[in-house]
Amino acid sequence: MSANKLNAENALRMIEAAAAENRRVLGVDGFRIVPDGYVAALDLILDVSTDNAAEVALAKAIAFIRANSSEEVVFELVIESKPPDSFPTFQTTQNPSGIILPL
Repeated sequence: MSANKLNAENALRMIEAAAAENRRVLGVDGFRIVPDGYVAALDLILDVSTDNAAEVALAKAIAFIRANSSEEVVFELVIESKPPDSFPTFQTTQNPSGIILPL
């Protein structure tokens, strides 16, 4: 997930980088820039976390950012984390009661 607020150009770059790493875009949150900071806007929220195809989610996110691109709007992206290089493996043993215990 990106906690940084990005302009449209940088948000699109981050989406492209995520796609190149086979990471899914899960959502886009838009914020209007106001004199005191940022205001979240319900009309600038896109949830693509339930889309079955990563390519569809990617296309929707790109289209959403382009459609809402403005000098007065910034975005936060929700992107799938990188999978670990490898998962830890554990040795186990089974005691006489049938409970599996780590070694």
